[in-house]
Amino acid sequence: MKTHRNHHPVLLGTILITLFAVPTLTLTAQSLPRVGIAPLQNNSDDANSDTLAAEISQTINVNLDLLGGYEVENLSSPIRNTSPADLDSFAARNRYDNLIFGSISQPNARTTEFRVAMFDRAEGAVVYDNTWQITSVFEIFDTADRIVEVMLDQFSDERLAFGRLAVSNRGTPGDYQVYVNDNLLGENLTQTRILAGTHQIRVEQQRMFGTFVVTEERVTIPEDGRGQLQIAVPDFTDQEAARIRRFEERIVIQSNRDKEDYRFPQIIDEYIRLSRDLENASYSEAVSERKTEVEGEFNEFVAWYSEPTVIEREVEVQRGEDGELRRVGPGRPVAEPGSGGVLFRFSQPISDG
Repeated sequence: MKTHRNHHPVLLGTILITLFAVPTLTLTAQSLPRVGIAPLQNNSDDANSDTLAAEISQTINVNLDLLGGYEVENLSSPIRNTSPADLDSFAARNRYDNLIFGSISQPNARTTEFRVAMFDRAEGAVVYDNTWQITSVFEIFDTADRIVEVMLDQFSDERLAFGRLAVSNRGTPGDYQVYVNDNLLGENLTQTRILAGTHQIRVEQQRMFGTFVVTEERVTIPEDGRGQLQIAVPDFTDQEAARIRRFEERIVIQSNRDKEDYRFPQIIDEYIRLSRDLENASYSEAVSERKTEVEGEFNEFVAWYSEPTVIEREVEVQRGEDGELRRVGPGRPVAEPGSGGVLFRFSQPISDG
């Protein structure tokens, strides 16, 4: 940081005594300054500003981590009490050396105002505080980039170089998360401003079987230039496709197969779980169409399985003394479990011979 690092004087004599007294002692490096970054407080009536506020804070977080030399932590909620005393108490309680905070507000219908400030615990004061006003939605991204650059400039005496990371999805549309050096950079990014250099970029999705890595590679971001990352979100992963295929094979209708061979309760349970996993699955636009196909196949299977089963059985009869035919063979057949409604038709011999 330019002038905001905490400095702790160390006595040279103490070090020399310690070194001579304990030759095997290993000196540990001083812990890195801790920076807490709070999402901007949304004081406007625009719910979209919540997303923008979080994105600005997250971008500051990621780029400060890339800058190095600091332990960076995102706060889960805005800092509402911003007097020096409150900030000092909050920083001391949570062991932060610096706090970055601010707000988004709308002074009037046409104007959006961004305020970003930094508290330095060593100074016991807010050492940076600035506001930006925009009157067009087209200014939002440029202003957000400017805020990030200015805030990072507070932590470095050197000139910082920025470029852009562009993400191009050549697969199916779907939600994804972009990480740089294991820090979340954003969701569904197509491009974003980032410190120039070579960074490890990973794109993930939360899918049916958990986290799926779409791609991971090192990308070079040139100063004032653009680094390209091409991804291909799959319709379905091999594991997902295999699960759906196995279920479809279980419900294939085979008219020459006894219905009791189909484990109907298990099929119902599996369908419910599969349908739940496919419901509102935003990781692939192909899911909706496939879910409709599976529903149709399942409904067709249930309709077939529920049809009444007709069992024909010959019944041995003999004529009694009164001349009436009476059954003397096996009794009434029993319905097979799971066969649905069962109708019984008894056939009598043409003659009593």
